[in-house]
Amino acid sequence: TVYTPEWIRGGDFIFGALPFLSSVDSEEARTALLCRWTRELNQSGASALGVMLGLYLDELPRELLEMAEQMDFPIVEFSRDTDQREVLESVMRELFLARERERRRATFAFMQLCQTMVGPHRLASVATRLANFAENPVVIENERFEFLTASEMTGEDVRGMLRARRAPEVVQALAARAAATDGQESPMVTAFSDNGRSRTQLTWPVKARERTIGYLSLIDLRRPILGEHQLLIETCL
Repeated sequence: TVYTPEWIRGGDFIFGALPFLSSVDSEEARTALLCRWTRELNQSGASALGVMLGLYLDELPRELLEMAEQMDFPIVEFSRDTDQREVLESVMRELFLARERERRRATFAFMQLCQTMVGPHRLASVATRLANFAENPVVIENERFEFLTASEMTGEDVRGMLRARRAPEVVQALAARAAATDGQESPMVTAFSDNGRSRTQLTWPVKARERTIGYLSLIDLRRPILGEHQLLIETCL
């Protein structure tokens, strides 16, 4: 029986020997089934897949590893003599340590932001602090999406990206998206073209007394946008 992705609640670590592959005769069909199943696991919110080799699968197919790399979906292989309890304990321990590191880093960054917000030139400083934490550019605009400031990040790639981000069609699309959702979508996830490359951005409304007074956008230029980055920004807003 294939463990259907409908059973996944989100964040699950799936670990097993994959006995459902034994009913498939050809290697090509097994690879196709395994790739389809893994893609559905990822789409359903699973955090990673652990595969015990030596029982129903001798090695992970190259097609599976390439697909997992494109999806940024971790796959870990184990030998058949691996103790499942040890695997789960190790995974849970690493998850706990990772969350604790994330919490401490977010707390430290939040304290720095609080100090910055009471100092001079605070708007530009806040954008730069957030950008340094997320290692990605930050753009701040007013409620009409008119440019106010951006983080101080050097490099031609940053300057070119900011020009593409401030293109009239990009700003108009963002404004239309915000108007259509009445400012309730937080964050808005959109994309724009930067010299032929697609950039994803997350845009949050900045509110004061329930009124939207501006927008803050985080753009994936240098590294992927992580959950800890979203958590910090949403805590500040």
